Amino acid sequence: MEPATKSRGSMGIKSIIYFHFVFRTYKGRSILTEVQSVGFLYNSFANIAIDKGFEIITCKIMEDHVHCLIGFGEQHRPDYVMRMIKGISAREFFRNFKTNRLEFRKLWGRGYYVEQIQVDEFDNVINYINAQTDRFGVDKRYAFD
Repeated sequence: MEPATKSRGSMGIKSIIYFHFVFRTYKGRSILTEVQSVGFLYNSFANIAIDKGFEIITCKIMEDHVHCLIGFGEQHRPDYVMRMIKGISAREFFRNFKTNRLEFRKLWGRGYYVEQIQVDEFDNVINYINAQTDRFGVDKRYAFD
C-alpha cells in the first residue's frame, strides 16, 4: 500500500503527513479486553477522525495500549490529534460504559509515543501495527506457542 502524500482539497494541493502513535491505558491496566468495548473504541476513533479532518490508516487496540497510523494535513499537529482522540474517546467510553468509570476512573494514561513516518517506511509500519496480535487476535506478548 503506497501512501498518498498529496491530496486535492478546496484550497488546492495539501500535503498529508503520517504519524505512528502509541498510547496506553491509565497505569497500563489491561482493561480493553471485552469485544464490545474495543469495538466501541474503534468506532469512536473513526468518528473522531472524520469530525476533526484526519485519517486513521490502521489501528490496533490491545489490552493495555493502542497503536494507530494516522495521516493529517499541515493544519493539525500531533498533540492536537492525540488530545482529540484520547479526550473525546474517553468521554464517550465512560458515557456508554458507566460501570467502568467507577472501577477505573480514567481510560488513558498521560503521554504518548509519536513518530513521523516517511513514505518508504509506510508498509513496514502498517505490518508492524497489524502484527501486534497472532492469528487468533491474542496479544503476541501473552500468546503461547
